[in-house]
Amino acid sequence: MYRAVLEGDPENADALHNRGSALLQLCRSDEALASYEAALRLKPGHAFWPGMVALIRARFCQWNGLDERVAHIVDGILRGEPLSLPCALLAFGPDTDHHGFETPRTHRG
Repeated sequence: MYRAVLEGDPENADALHNRGSALLQLCRSDEALASYEAALRLKPGHAFWPGMVALIRARFCQWNGLDERVAHIVDGILRGEPLSLPCALLAFGPDTDHHGFETPRTHRG
């Protein structure tokens, strides 16, 4: 299905993302990640996609540039941008400085 959509519109970020999800379910991680990253390049500010791509890269031990990606995500979240699902960043090591941060959107003061 996604192939047909992408043949007609190869820059359809939502179709690229959904194809990535389907490929991930089929354990085709390299293809899935390529599809997810293509979608993210087309929609860099899409809610939650940056965090998801970073988490998938970590899951498949693709560490190159991961620190920069996580720093970008944390900075964005601190500005109130929805760049990662709740708790997704907990997977990124023992540095707990970013584990308990609050944003203007999530602060329940």
